Amino acid sequence: MQSAGRSIWQLFDQFNATIKTANAQKSSYRLFRKDGKMAEAENMAAQLDNTWSELDNLQRQIVSQTHNGMSAANAWCDAVASMTAVGCSTNKAQASCAKSQSQWSKQSSAPIMTKTQYATTWRKPEDYKFDPPRHHAPLLNRPAPNRVPAARFAKYAAALLLSGGCEAIRSKSG
Repeated sequence: MQSAGRSIWQLFDQFNATIKTANAQKSSYRLFRKDGKMAEAENMAAQLDNTWSELDNLQRQIVSQTHNGMSAANAWCDAVASMTAVGCSTNKAQASCAKSQSQWSKQSSAPIMTKTQYATTWRKPEDYKFDPPRHHAPLLNRPAPNRVPAARFAKYAAALLLSGGCEAIRSKSG
C-alpha cells in the first residue's frame, strides 16, 4: 500500500512512535506538576502541544492516503471489470483487485479513521495554569492550636504539685 511520499505503513510506524513520545511527555508533565516544578511543567506542556499537533497531522495523512488508496483500488477493480466484460481479464487481475479492495476496506474501518482526539487539545482547563503552588506559613509563624497560656499552665502545675495527683487538674480544667 504505497502512495505518493511515505507509505501508509511508514506513517503508521511514525504515528505509533509519536504516541509513545506523547505518553512519555504527558507522564513527565504530570510529575513536574506534582512536584511543583511549574516552569518545567509549562515547557513540557508546550512540547506536548507540538507532539499532539504532529499526531493530528499524521492521522490526517493516514486518513487521506487511505481514502486515496480505496479510490485507486476501486478504479483498478472498475478497469478489471471492464476487461472482464470484453473477455480480456485474467484470474490474476481479478485476484489483485479483490486483494487491493480488501486491504483498503480493512484499513478504512480501522479506529484511526474515525477518532478525532488529536484534533482537539489534550489539556484540561487546569493545564493552562502554571502558578507556583501556595506554600503554607512555616510552623513557627502559625499559632499553635489549643495552646495553653503560660499563666494557666502554671496554675495547673501548682495544683498538681499541691494535690499530689492529676485529679485536681482534671476537675479544674474540665
